[in-house]
Amino acid sequence: MAKPTAADKKPTKPRVHNLAVVVRPLADLKPNPRNARKHSPEQIAQIAELIKRYGWTNPVLIDEDDVIIAGHGRVAAGQSIGLDDGPTIKLAGLSEREKRELMLADNKIALNSTWNMDTLRAELTQLRGDGSDLAALGFAPAELDKLMPAEPTANVEELDVATVGDRFWISVRGPLASQAQALQKLRALMADIPGVNVEQGTVGDGS
Repeated sequence: MAKPTAADKKPTKPRVHNLAVVVRPLADLKPNPRNARKHSPEQIAQIAELIKRYGWTNPVLIDEDDVIIAGHGRVAAGQSIGLDDGPTIKLAGLSEREKRELMLADNKIALNSTWNMDTLRAELTQLRGDGSDLAALGFAPAELDKLMPAEPTANVEELDVATVGDRFWISVRGPLASQAQALQKLRALMADIPGVNVEQGTVGDGS
């Protein structure tokens, strides 16, 4: 009788855990001594800021003995801002090896993703325009400077109209796009002044 091949074997369905979220005292949750992931004070502060802004949205994964499988940073962050309780999910039926695997995979696989840089830049730019504090999202100032370098702006020299004659120049320096924007703003500002006409021109060599 021929042995069954890999093609003959039916795929095993993944386990479906009963993912009931239960709020537990943080003091009852036990850090896993095998946890290889380190959390700096700066990162703990960032997680704490997220919890303060949006609430605790990501439960801590624990085993039957209340040992943390995933969420050491969240527990430390919650405790740092004086929270006594936090949401947990108890994963029952995992072997000791599976718990250790999951603890590593939960941290490592999240690091394997990348950004769509165009989408990220557009999102950050729009959020900054809406008044968001981008530093609170975990981005370092150097990262933000690299993602969104400051655009050069045109320099508009202001003149006291009372000190000039009927005709005067306003010098605008900068990229052409910025110069056009400055001209449009100038026209809008002076549109209601009788007898004033804003014209665009270039400064020659004086001949």
